[in-house]
Amino acid sequence: MKQKKYKLVKLFFIILTIVLLKNHSFTKDRHNDLFNEAILEYKNVNYNASLEKFLTINDELLKENKISSEILYNIGNCYYRLNKLGMAKFYYELAKMYNYKDINIKYNINLINKLTNNMEPINIINTISNFFSFEVLF
Repeated sequence: MKQKKYKLVKLFFIILTIVLLKNHSFTKDRHNDLFNEAILEYKNVNYNASLEKFLTINDELLKENKISSEILYNIGNCYYRLNKLGMAKFYYELAKMYNYKDINIKYNINLINKLTNNMEPINIINTISNFFSFEVLF
């Protein structure tokens, strides 16, 4: 009788593992598919569609408590191409927080600073957090 229970418990854990791995694989495949579609849209100069796909991936990753500096960087690129430099810089700064050594991110931040005549190095995240200080909120 004990062996039968042991086999049932073992079978249950095997099935549970397969289901969890399959679900993780599905999510990862979906992210890869969306990423490839977003890159294709970007290459075809359809920046709004590309942005939507990158934002969707970012939202899905956030639900999984994950962050991708590559996705944040690409969101910044889309905003840059749409001439929304403030949003582009915001996402580049977020990407830099998670991948501070990336020279492309630093280059793009410096480029936006030059384009907007903002040569003072400002950390946009600190600026936003200072704007919403606890004294103002309470």
